[in-house]
Amino acid sequence: MRILAIESSINNGTVAAFEAGQLVRELALDTDRRSTQTLAPAIRDLLADLDWRPGDVQLVAISIGPGSFTGLRVGIATGATFAYAVGARVLGIDTLAASAERLPDEVTEAVVAADAQRGDWMVGRYLRDAEGAWNREGDLQLVAAREWLAQLPPETVLTGPALTAASFGRIQESAESMPTLADPSIFNPAASMIARIARRAHEQGIHQELGDIRPIYSRPSAAEEKLMREEG
Repeated sequence: MRILAIESSINNGTVAAFEAGQLVRELALDTDRRSTQTLAPAIRDLLADLDWRPGDVQLVAISIGPGSFTGLRVGIATGATFAYAVGARVLGIDTLAASAERLPDEVTEAVVAADAQRGDWMVGRYLRDAEGAWNREGDLQLVAAREWLAQLPPETVLTGPALTAASFGRIQESAESMPTLADPSIFNPAASMIARIARRAHEQGIHQELGDIRPIYSRPSAAEEKLMREEG
């Protein structure tokens, strides 16, 4: 099976191609330009480098967040349009699970965080099952990062794109204690991990319709937050 994977929830996003269960190639998006300008050309270049025609792609795997409002919208719209045009299947993949997917095999439980701005994080707790797949335990939570981190036991393994934000450095400097941090090189999700999770899901018979692929934003939009305050 040939899989095209898109990870655009963070500024330094990626696209990847998987075939026969193996990563074929992964390309980084240009961080100096907005995802609207870079994603489609990156997909074009990726397919051209591999001599794949668009119709050769059988499954499109798309990171659905939590993450950047604009990045997720662009990624989902682009991936869904591509899948519709070529008749490929489509799967939306939890971005934080893709970060957990990069952890070493010996790690079986982790907390993964995405930056939600204003000192907040969107966090989830993930457990590795007997087959090695990561599953979220409970719902995602929007938390005040500094206070929440202070409550974590030191043995908790923490990873995720929130740890690459400048604000995390300030939190570290002022913290009296910290949980166990993953290797910084694997904090961020990657399209290759999105593809790997999607392949596993497909083999388990999990399928989605295009209309089921919806973004999970790191926090409500400003207009939504204003409406919630007015209703509250």
